[in-house]
Amino acid sequence: MSRVFAVDLGSTNTVVASAWPDGPTEVLCVQGLSRPEAEGQPPLIPSVLYVKDAATADVLVGCELHDAGLDRPDDPRWIRGFKRRIAAEIQGFDPTLDGVELTPERAAGWFLTTVLNRVPGLDRDRDTVVFTVPVGSFQHYLAWIESFWPVRHWRVVDESTAAALGYRVAAPGRRVLTVDLGGGTIDLSLVRLPESFDAQHGPLAAAVIAKSSTILGGDDIDAWLLDLV
Repeated sequence: MSRVFAVDLGSTNTVVASAWPDGPTEVLCVQGLSRPEAEGQPPLIPSVLYVKDAATADVLVGCELHDAGLDRPDDPRWIRGFKRRIAAEIQGFDPTLDGVELTPERAAGWFLTTVLNRVPGLDRDRDTVVFTVPVGSFQHYLAWIESFWPVRHWRVVDESTAAALGYRVAAPGRRVLTVDLGGGTIDLSLVRLPESFDAQHGPLAAAVIAKSSTILGGDDIDAWLLDLV
C-alpha cells in the first residue's frame, strides 16, 4: 500500500509529513537532520546547507551542520535563504564553489534531495510526494521541482491553502482566510470549505476563491529590528 508524503520547504525550517490512505497524518523526524521534537512543536529541519564539495554535490543539511561543528554563518560554504530567492526570482551574485555556480535552485535542490533521500519508507516509484509552494511563484516552482526531483508521482499545493486544510477548521461551508507569514514571504488564501466532511480528518478539499503573495517575511522583520538596535 502506497503512502502520501508532504514536504514544506520553509525559509527558516522544513517539515516532512506522511499519511496512509484513510489514516492519520504524522510529522516525521528525519534522523540526523531534524531537531529533537520539543513540547508543542514538531521535529523541524533547519533550512541550511553546508557545501563540502560542490563538484560532487557533497553537502550537509539541517542539524548535521551543528553536529559537525560547521554551523558558521561567516563561512562562505554555509548557505541559507535559497527558498526566498527562488520564490522571488531574485537575480544576484551566485558564488562559485569548487568550480560550480551555486544558484539558489541548485542549493535548494541539493537540500531537498538530501532530505527526501533520508525520509524513512519513501519509495520514489510508488509513493506520492506533495510539495507546498508559495502563491506568487507557482509556475517557477513547478519548473524547479521537475528539474531536481524525478519522482513518479508528485503534486503541489499553495502553502496558505494547505494551511487552511491542515488546521481542520470545523466550519462546513464557511469562508476562511489563511495568512501564512513565513521567513521570506507572506501568502494568503481565501477558501470556501465544503458543506460536509469527516469530523475526524477535517476537510480534504476546499474551493479557492482568491489568493495573493508578497516577498516579505521574518527575515525582513529581523533586519528592521537590527537597524533599530
